[in-house]
Amino acid sequence: RMQLNESAIEYFDESHRIRLSELGPDHPHTIASRSQLGSAMAAAVVAERKGRIGGLVEAELRRLKRSKDVGDAKQMETYVPEAIARAAAKSTSGGSKLTRRRWEAAEEHLRGALETAVENPRGESVGPLVFM
Repeated sequence: RMQLNESAIEYFDESHRIRLSELGPDHPHTIASRSQLGSAMAAAVVAERKGRIGGLVEAELRRLKRSKDVGDAKQMETYVPEAIARAAAKSTSGGSKLTRRRWEAAEEHLRGALETAVENPRGESVGPLVFM
């Protein structure tokens, strides 16, 4: 899954660069490709974080199983919320600088695409609704 996200980022980045040079920054296709690039980057960060949290939850469950001397899977279910809480606490404190930079880059592309689209609307103009 991560490889698909990385491939998508590469393709959307190439598409955005081509459209930027050929069509300019205000063209609707350029805006769309910038938005797609930002979305793919954000999806990669979310998938990476999800995988990391899943691994942390499993590690916490193993730790709790040893410390509480639990042998039954049914009994272990009572410790799942505690394991999730511990994993979430570790996850928020241990975010990597790379992940933060990637998220900021994704946000920059998404916000930039939105701002450009709002500042330079294209397409058919729609007049105000008239109620009879």
